[in-house]
Amino acid sequence: MNEFELINKFLNYCKEIIGNSNWDKRFIYIKQFLMDIKTKPIIIKPKNNESGITYVSPLELCKDIPMWYLFNLYCYIQYPDYCDITLIARIAPKIIRIAESLDSLKLCNGFSKKIFESLNSNSKNFENSIFEILVACTYLRNGASNVTFLFDKTQKMADLCVNMNGPLFVECKRKAKESSYNEQERKAWYKQYLPIQEYFVNNNISLVLKVTFHNELNTYSPNYLYSLVIEKIKKEKIFSIEKPDISVITYEPDFKTLNEQFDSKFKKYSPALFNLLFKRDNDLYGITPFMNGSGDLITDYIHDITVASAGLWYCDSKDALEKKSLSFKRLICEAIEQIPDQQSGAIHIGYESYNGEIVEEKNFMRTIEDMISLSLGQKKIEYIYIHNLKLMLPIDKNWDIEETVLPLQNLYATDDKFLKIPHILAF
Repeated sequence: MNEFELINKFLNYCKEIIGNSNWDKRFIYIKQFLMDIKTKPIIIKPKNNESGITYVSPLELCKDIPMWYLFNLYCYIQYPDYCDITLIARIAPKIIRIAESLDSLKLCNGFSKKIFESLNSNSKNFENSIFEILVACTYLRNGASNVTFLFDKTQKMADLCVNMNGPLFVECKRKAKESSYNEQERKAWYKQYLPIQEYFVNNNISLVLKVTFHNELNTYSPNYLYSLVIEKIKKEKIFSIEKPDISVITYEPDFKTLNEQFDSKFKKYSPALFNLLFKRDNDLYGITPFMNGSGDLITDYIHDITVASAGLWYCDSKDALEKKSLSFKRLICEAIEQIPDQQSGAIHIGYESYNGEIVEEKNFMRTIEDMISLSLGQKKIEYIYIHNLKLMLPIDKNWDIEETVLPLQNLYATDDKFLKIPHILAF
């Protein structure tokens, strides 16, 4: 089966679980919700001590998060112009993997109940449930039998129990949020760049400002970048600055290359558009774009761009990279508590990270250090798997996946309970 058939297979099963009338009712709500947020976007004004405006994510406003995902998957296979391509890049690979194992999953005790609960309109944990199901698929592929989804809410209980030459209790935890440092750094960037963007917009200037900060962003005064570049922009426009604390280059957007893509359609938030127009060739650099052109409010397609500007930014400070690293110790400790005493257990931690290899190396070292001081008490944890996922939207494909798995083994762990292929997506 191809990817469209697999997604359709999953959607049909969900519709069967929800029921036709309930599906239709919820589907109509999402269609109206989509029209509302596209034609009347909600904007949060900045607080007194912050810069910039925040466009609220649909997921923060939607009263039926599971159906928002399903609706976008439906649009992807039926009306692709209307789907959120960034959401599809994150969710479609997961759903396809589940659909590949759907026939086997249906035979698992508790699977239909797990799907039913995850599809509840009030559920805020749809992606957590998807991660649990992907872990179950991984055990099935590795030869486990009697895969069972557990639901005893009267006591602490693992998510799964599988048989791998004996029972193995499996707990799944997903780190949903990025580090608070990333959020603080982005706010500091807005304070630096948005006054410059306002100048670009007010004066119809098309320009790309690429900035590499060599110190942590919170160490710069709020108007540091503006004071550094604004007079140069007014006088010469194209220039470069190299200082111990900052590197800046400017260049014009590449309208020529963009206009040569006669047969291509671009959504206004598409990485393909950013890469062509703003020459964003390094994903580590964040981007704050502005484009003035014609477009469609509902599909988000944009064309005939006449004015465009962008701020590209990255901080290569060692202190900043260190603070972007993540600790999984709290999640692991919570997961350990879910495993029954004196029973063989395994833990899976999933997270998405886009901070680059240096930060991932620091994550690895931090995890090893955390494990040294970890106390298991009466818990018999044999393996812990840390899944680092990168779900990307490249220029030439609908999505791409990178997955790195860090398996941690206890001294008394048995080989017959080890996952030979521990990846949930990229295998």
